[in-house]
Amino acid sequence: MLSYSIYLWQQLFVGESTLTDSWWVALPAIAGSAVASHHLAERPFLRLKSRLTRVQLDAGADAAAAQEDQAARETQCAQDPEPDADLDLQR
Repeated sequence: MLSYSIYLWQQLFVGESTLTDSWWVALPAIAGSAVASHHLAERPFLRLKSRLTRVQLDAGADAAAAQEDQAARETQCAQDPEPDADLDLQR
């Protein structure tokens, strides 16, 4: 979001103690600084955030699948409490 970069950089160029005295220098300086900051700092961190979120979602999906498998095994054991009893009868 470029508006946050503009908000950050305008403080250097607009106000009482600024780097420039004229608005025609300050406006392009703010815009250039904001665009550079957005592309060089914010976008890489947003990409990192999306990668980390994707990894967490994948890990969560794996954990959910493991819980479902465990629940299925427990259900199967509850339905057949002594699975080895059938083996003894066949001998």
